[in-house]
Amino acid sequence: MNKTNLIFCLIFLSSCSTKLFVATDNAHIISDSKGTMYYSNNHYNFHSEINIEQDNNNIDTVINKRTKRILQLAKFNKKQDTILFTGRSGLLVLKANATNLNKFKIINLYDTVLSKYPYNYWKVNFYRQIIIDKKHKTYIINDLIPFKNKFLQKLEYNETDYNAYVDPTDLNDIVSYYNFYIKSIPQTKETYLSTLGKSTVKFSNPFDLFNNLFLKDTLFNYNAAYNAQKKAYNYYSSPNKDFFRQILATYYSLADNSQKADSVWFSLSGRKDTCDCRQTGAYNDLLKIILQNQVVMFNEAHHVPTHRLLLYNMLDTLYMQGFRYLALEALTSDSIFEKTGYLSADNGFYLPEPTLANTIRKAYKLGFQVFGYDSMDKNRDSIQANNIYNQTIKKDSTAKVIVWAGWGHIDRHAMAGKFEKISGIKSLTIDQTRSYNFCRKDNEKDIVYIFQPTSNTRGVGADLYLFNNLNLFEKYNYTLTIPDDVSEFCKMVCIYNENEYYFVRSNNKIPVPCSVVATNGNESVNLNLEKGIYIAFLQDNFGNTLKKYRLTVK
Repeated sequence: MNKTNLIFCLIFLSSCSTKLFVATDNAHIISDSKGTMYYSNNHYNFHSEINIEQDNNNIDTVINKRTKRILQLAKFNKKQDTILFTGRSGLLVLKANATNLNKFKIINLYDTVLSKYPYNYWKVNFYRQIIIDKKHKTYIINDLIPFKNKFLQKLEYNETDYNAYVDPTDLNDIVSYYNFYIKSIPQTKETYLSTLGKSTVKFSNPFDLFNNLFLKDTLFNYNAAYNAQKKAYNYYSSPNKDFFRQILATYYSLADNSQKADSVWFSLSGRKDTCDCRQTGAYNDLLKIILQNQVVMFNEAHHVPTHRLLLYNMLDTLYMQGFRYLALEALTSDSIFEKTGYLSADNGFYLPEPTLANTIRKAYKLGFQVFGYDSMDKNRDSIQANNIYNQTIKKDSTAKVIVWAGWGHIDRHAMAGKFEKISGIKSLTIDQTRSYNFCRKDNEKDIVYIFQPTSNTRGVGADLYLFNNLNLFEKYNYTLTIPDDVSEFCKMVCIYNENEYYFVRSNNKIPVPCSVVATNGNESVNLNLEKGIYIAFLQDNFGNTLKKYRLTVK
């Protein structure tokens, strides 16, 4: 072999065995008076709090085989990117550029490290991607943080004890409860100031928090309530604390957790359960009374899906007996719904709750004229009453109408009374929310009865009061097995009608599922589905899709 070929061969072999090294220039680890360890890189003006699990304070310089695999999955570019720090479960990389950011979710990070500001947060937007390495059972959190026209890439990973109930966006959750997150690298105050700047924002409407957590790309994250409650300390100390609890209870009801929804609601109301009432009838008696009236108004507690189940069960009988109009406070009609009966997130805040959505779908298929009537203007009850009247009695004086309202709108001093003045028709008003304050009997399952509260009971003055303890799932006709490779992370199963899902998505809207079931760690979930073709999404605790299935129910 001549000299030239020998040199070429050596270069070739050298390039094939190139090792990845950690940049150590101007980098060091320091400890403050409290023993907190910091990684500091003066060259990049970057300072970060870390937790050292090594025998000494030296920075590892050579990347091992496992870390190379993590970097490869995270699209590390050997020519352009620089490794700044590597630990036992985390990496820090200075990334020259980030390609295909469409695969990342934009996240606003609540900074709990800066505890001086308990009622404010530092507004930091960064990009997050979740990577699951099935072969090695590794869960990787890939964060890209804007940094001087580049990105700081934080890679957090764990192979054995990852608990999906930890919220990677909540630093308090990370550093306080789970050991492997203590190894994370939360940015310090100096880094925020030098790279992103300070933007202090006062607490806004709690809807902002939930919307950010609930909307997950083209799907919903039904675990938003669990993630939101971890940030609840901010709201419990704010003027919005009661409103926050109301919304939190509603989101727990969306997540197939009525027990938790009830618990949050009762902590808000502060009322003790009593049974100061007497029974005056049952389900069949209720139907007979309803059929004797032209306009019937029900109310619901928005966090109680079983209230809606009552209407779902009654729809067939009501339609057979001449009822043709269903007016819903919770529905916002649009052209897609009016033409197809398909539902999207645009059709209302409460529509992601499957019992409500399925009730609306069933009414539409039966032939009801289904419409929304709500208004958020100052004279809300008056406008509601006018909207109902204009859509029904004004067009057809003999129309038989079911009105579905929230809480006190069926009061004679509210919408129901104003409707009577406009139409000249006294509606039958039925209150289901009373039982949540005065008559709870958890041992009585799957029943509905009429009850009469005592005379000293304050209320909305309805004609009838109901105790509704229906069972949301009376029977199951399909069992979905959770695959082993995702069972550890799967927390929720969301089922969509296939035609509805793809039609709504083709119109750039977010579809509404017909079934949502929490797995609760089980290897399978039972579903109650009509005949048809469905799509099932298996989600982790943060709304990421782990698996997607096509189901046929015969």
